[in-house]
Amino acid sequence: MSYKLFVCVHFILFVCYIQCENKYSRSSNVKSEKENIDFRTLEKPFRMQKFNLLWTKAKQRLTEPKLKSLYSDLMIQDKEEIIYKRIKSEGGDKEGLKEADLRRKVTTIMNNYGLREHFEDNDIGRQKQDPLRLQGLRPRSLLH
Repeated sequence: MSYKLFVCVHFILFVCYIQCENKYSRSSNVKSEKENIDFRTLEKPFRMQKFNLLWTKAKQRLTEPKLKSLYSDLMIQDKEEIIYKRIKSEGGDKEGLKEADLRRKVTTIMNNYGLREHFEDNDIGRQKQDPLRLQGLRPRSLLH
């Protein structure tokens, strides 16, 4: 009797094992295509706020195919920035080379999609308007 029970239990476990999807199988590791995503309705798809701000501006200006392309570019950049934050917190990138590279990539993305003018630093214009600031006589806090 115990032998039959033993065989029966092993047979059921074997069938369950075959029926269940293995986490190492191709079908469980292939990412599902998200072609039905409406990119205009995505509010905050990124982990970093600066990319969500850029995304908000882009939704107002870009067409759907460009939004899809920008989404993939920003998703990659978002992951790289998160990795950089971890490296920086562990004391890496003392020279700032990785940070400069990431800034250059963000600038390139903004230029490629025509979003740069929304995020220009207006500090240069303020310096031309306020000669005392150029001489170091007026602190920055009084200008704002």
